[in-house]
Amino acid sequence: MLNLKDFAPYLSRALGFSIPLLLALHWPVIACHVSEVLILTLLRVALLGCSLLLLLLWAGTGMTRSELKWACALAGFLLVYLASALCGSDIGRGLQDWVRVATAMFVGFGTARALRHPPTAKAFGLSLILASLISCGVVLATYWHYMGFRAPGYESLRIFKESALRGSGVALNPLAGAAFLFCLLGMCMLPSSWALRSIASFVLLVVGGLTGSRAPIALLVVCGAVLLFIKATGSRHLTYRVAAWGSLFLGTVLIIGLLSVATPYKISDATEGRFDVWTVGWAKFTESPIFGYGPDSWRDDLFSRLPGYYKETAALKRLKAGGYHSEYVTLLAEGGLLCFLSALFLLALLLRDSLRVTKHPEAKRYRGDFVAFTCLFLCVRALIEIPGLFGYGQDVTDYLAYLFVGIVASRISLLDSTYQPGPARIMAKFPFVSGSAPLLAGTQ
Repeated sequence: MLNLKDFAPYLSRALGFSIPLLLALHWPVIACHVSEVLILTLLRVALLGCSLLLLLLWAGTGMTRSELKWACALAGFLLVYLASALCGSDIGRGLQDWVRVATAMFVGFGTARALRHPPTAKAFGLSLILASLISCGVVLATYWHYMGFRAPGYESLRIFKESALRGSGVALNPLAGAAFLFCLLGMCMLPSSWALRSIASFVLLVVGGLTGSRAPIALLVVCGAVLLFIKATGSRHLTYRVAAWGSLFLGTVLIIGLLSVATPYKISDATEGRFDVWTVGWAKFTESPIFGYGPDSWRDDLFSRLPGYYKETAALKRLKAGGYHSEYVTLLAEGGLLCFLSALFLLALLLRDSLRVTKHPEAKRYRGDFVAFTCLFLCVRALIEIPGLFGYGQDVTDYLAYLFVGIVASRISLLDSTYQPGPARIMAKFPFVSGSAPLLAGTQ
C-alpha cells in the first residue's frame, strides 16, 4: 500500500513544476481566443490550488524568521492597499483589484516554504526555463503569422506589434518581459551550465530582436551596471571603489545636463509617450496625496488630461491596460503616500535580502548574483512599466514578481539556518525535516 509519506516529496516536486507552466499558458490562451475569460479564470484557480496544496504539504516544517518577516510585510502592504481601495473613487473596482493583487501575492509567496526542499526547487527552476521557452515560442509563432520570413526592422516591428495586439490580443511588450523574467528566475534556481547560458542567450535574442521591445536589452545593461557598482563599492580595493563613485558622479552630471537642455517633447518622444502619462499621474497625486484616487482610477480621466507632447497621442488613447506606465507613478496617483511608502519599504526589504544572498559565503551555491540582478531588474523595470510587485495582479509578471519574493525568502531561510546550532544544521541539510513534520521526514 502506498504510504503518503513516501509520495509527499514527489507531489511537492510536481506542484512546484506545475506553477510556472500554468503561468506560461496565459498568452497562448489569449492568442487562441477560445473561452478566454473562462480559461484564464480556471488558470488562476489552478494556481491558487497548487500553492495551497504546497502550503498544506509543508505546514509541519515550521515558519522561519525570513518567512515570518515577509508574511508581516506583505500583509501590511495589503492592509494599506485595502485602505486605498476603500477610499478610492470606485470602491467596487478597487476591491476587485485588491483581490487580484492578494491572489498573486498568495500564489507567489506561498511557494517559499516548499522551495527550501532542494528537489522541489530544482523542479521549479526547470519549469521556469521551460515556461520561458514556451513564451518565446508564442513570440516566434506570432511573428511568423504576421511577418513571415521578413527580417525585423524598427518600423516593421512597430507595425507588427500593433497588428498582433489588434489581431490576436497578444501584447508583445508584456510577453517579452514575462519570457525574460521566467528565464531570470530559472537561473536563480539552477546551477550554471553551458545549456542554461545558451537558453538565456536564445531568450534574450528572441525578446529583444522580434518583439520591438528595447526594454529587456536596456534593463540588462542598466541593471548590470548597477550590480557592478554595488560590488565595486563593497570591494577591498581602493581603485574599484574610486572608479565606482567616480562613474556615479559623472553619470549624474551627464543626466542632469541632458535633462537641462531637453524639452518636454523630446523627453516624451524618447520615452515613447510615457512622459505624458507620468505628468498626468503626478498631477493626480498632488490633488489627493494621502490615499490617492484608488486602484485602476487611471481609466477615469487619463486621456482627457494628456498634455499632447507625444506625436502619437492617439495611440495612447487606445490603451486598454498599462495606465501610467510606471509602478511608482501609479502608486502615487492611485494609492497616495501611504501605498507609496509601504511599497518602498517592501522594495528596500527585497533589495536588502537579495544583497545578503549575494554577499554570503554560499552565494555561488545559491546563485547570489542572479538573485541580486533579478531584484534590480524588478526595481528598475518598475520605473517604466506597470506589471510587477505593484501591478494590478492580472499579468504574468505580477505573479512572477511574487514568486521571486518566495525565492528570496527561501534562500534567506536556508542561509540563516547554517548559522544556527544543533537541529538547525539538520534543517539546513534536510530543510523538509522537522520535529512536527513526520510526513516529510527522511524523504530526500
